[in-house]
Amino acid sequence: SYAPYAGVETVLDIAHQLGRAVQYRGGAEFAVGELVSLRAGIRTEPNTFTAGIGLRHAGLGIDYGFSSGGVLGETHQFGLRYRFARAREESSP
Repeated sequence: SYAPYAGVETVLDIAHQLGRAVQYRGGAEFAVGELVSLRAGIRTEPNTFTAGIGLRHAGLGIDYGFSSGGVLGETHQFGLRYRFARAREESSP
């Protein structure tokens, strides 16, 4: 992965399984402010295009993804997460 700017992350992956074609996968995530992230990606063998959006606020995160092409055709994916705050460890004198 490579993060050329703050709030932008790109990923490139090459995978090969015995008896199958080489798969090239790439994607990017763009932070739009502190609350919203936009995502996009592509894959070969089978050819697939994906796009998504992530929203987060106060430890709560909601994600939506759309995939077009491939074995399953058009699919929608949803995710929900919550990050619990860690208690601060007080240092002993």
